[in-house]
Amino acid sequence: MGECHYQSGNYEALNTIEFTSKILDEIGIDRRRLSIEWVSASEAPRFVQIVTSFVNGIKELGPLGYVENIEKEELNFRLTVAKKAVEQEKLRWILGKTTEFTTEGNKYSEIFTNHEIKRIWEMIIKEELIIQSILLLLKERPMTVKEMAGRIHISEDKVFMYLLSLIRKGLIDLKEIKGISPVYTLTEANIG
Repeated sequence: MGECHYQSGNYEALNTIEFTSKILDEIGIDRRRLSIEWVSASEAPRFVQIVTSFVNGIKELGPLGYVENIEKEELNFRLTVAKKAVEQEKLRWILGKTTEFTTEGNKYSEIFTNHEIKRIWEMIIKEELIIQSILLLLKERPMTVKEMAGRIHISEDKVFMYLLSLIRKGLIDLKEIKGISPVYTLTEANIG
């Protein structure tokens, strides 16, 4: 560590791998599918050994979703949600600020421990994955809170809390009341 040509490059790479591992954990993908190793340009045999070992490990795990026991449709849903989450500014921003927050501090000069940063990561990752899950479900079709909660395996109260936030942001709307259950949909601007 610290010997990267780009000064903090290997620290940033390590943060990216740890951050990605947390996302994989949240969507139920085995962490062994991701790895980081440090190899210098003069260590060609070690590089070959590391790559060979990693490839063999992936072959043992089988196709994506196999060892995780995730059906193809559910796997595609989770991967799409994760992709949409990492495309959002919030996740990219917190990852980009991690080294600064743990070395120089935030704008109030508060320096965060690695433990504090990891807890912040977990909170923000979970939140963004839930938001993107709700938006993706509503892109498929209008749904009730109960339907969304059952599909993404969180409480109805939690879904409703996120729905209120998404309504305030103008991303979703109430479509209709079915029986006694409100049915939500994406706003016209977000359907495309």
